[in-house]
Amino acid sequence: DSYKISHWMFLEKNTTYSTSYIEAREGAMFDETVFFGLQYMLQTEQFLDRITPEMVDQAEKVLSAHGEPFNREGWDYIVNKHGGYFPISIKAVPEGTVVPINNALVVVESTDARFNAAWAASFVETKLIRMWYPTTVATLSREIKKVIHSALVKTGDESTADMKLVDFGSRGVSCKEQSMIGGAAHLVNFQVTDNLLGMGMLMDYYMDNDDVPAFSIPATEHSVTTSWGKHRESFFYINIVKEILPKTGICSVVIDTYDTINAIKMFGRIRRFIEENGTIVFRPDSGDPVEMTERVILKLDEVFGSEVNDKGYKVLNPCARIIQGDGVNLETIKDILDNFEKLGFSADNITFGSGGALLQKLDRDSMRFAMKASHVVVGSEPRDIRKVPSTDMSKASKAGKLRLVKDIETGEFRTINQHTKSLDTEVDMLEVVYDNGEIRRWQSLDDVRARAAI
Repeated sequence: DSYKISHWMFLEKNTTYSTSYIEAREGAMFDETVFFGLQYMLQTEQFLDRITPEMVDQAEKVLSAHGEPFNREGWDYIVNKHGGYFPISIKAVPEGTVVPINNALVVVESTDARFNAAWAASFVETKLIRMWYPTTVATLSREIKKVIHSALVKTGDESTADMKLVDFGSRGVSCKEQSMIGGAAHLVNFQVTDNLLGMGMLMDYYMDNDDVPAFSIPATEHSVTTSWGKHRESFFYINIVKEILPKTGICSVVIDTYDTINAIKMFGRIRRFIEENGTIVFRPDSGDPVEMTERVILKLDEVFGSEVNDKGYKVLNPCARIIQGDGVNLETIKDILDNFEKLGFSADNITFGSGGALLQKLDRDSMRFAMKASHVVVGSEPRDIRKVPSTDMSKASKAGKLRLVKDIETGEFRTINQHTKSLDTEVDMLEVVYDNGEIRRWQSLDDVRARAAI
């Protein structure tokens, strides 16, 4: 942000230390967060790149013309004294940790007592606060998983929950990087995706082996259906079942190109071949999601049959399943699963695909993320500082040198400052992840997923 360039001159001249923190504030969409994305950001947002004298020269020229007072002395000090690395330390909760809102997730401290370095802790706010996005996606994805898992516990096999929400969002976001970050955040909770960029991000920044962190299946789209011609729709389906399914064992097919119910009837005529070769995942792609999934499962039951599982709910013939990928969000998933339960069908019968609602229809206020200063030292005087707006106390910030602690007996979290003694059963949850140009902690995807597990 442009205005960050000027903040050094507003501090008292003998300010020697500052610290700021990040939290999801009261009033967030959900009551807890799944922290994720900092490891990627530290490696891609120039935290590991040296600031050079040439960069300072360029910045002075551009920013002075831009209208901002440039801190030449401070930037030269960082280049000459700190080798071009920011004199800050970043502590954070381990990624994947589920933390109730209104708690410190990240704490940033300046590490050099000279005035022209103390401003550095707040200067990186713009970069660091962008972790709102992967954390919000990971949080939303986990909330959806909780809904799916609950339905499976009641009506089906809960061990399949992490295969029940596919990321369809790569085409629905604003840029490639958003697809990468959001797609990776979703895979903290699930192991299925059609977002290769998100999967690749995890492989590059959270894995140290050649394993593949997510799966997909072959699927049609309307272009391949229509290419056969409307009058040859049934031949298209026959080709899938006889030529492709024997090779793949499973295939997703959009069935609303012309008439959804009629498409199911066409597949019914070749039921024997489907049963011999694998599973067709039927995808209704238009209409009201609750109404259409009801019509589809009732027709599939009529055409392919079902059995009642040990929980008393119908499970379709293994050769037929459903994926709903249109209009899918947290609410419609719950509504569809509730309706299936009402109709007597197990959640085993359906998988979901979500795009824009999963990766795009979110902003920083969804989880009310903010980064605020909480403590400074001016000369020899330590000062606990906080924002307390009389017009909106939900935006009041925390004061002091903050710690996040967790009670190992109760599992409860709380944020405390230097004036509050932690209990014997409480452990510190914030770990140093970055210090003066070095990443101090690396986390694997397996560890992240284990912490976020339901």
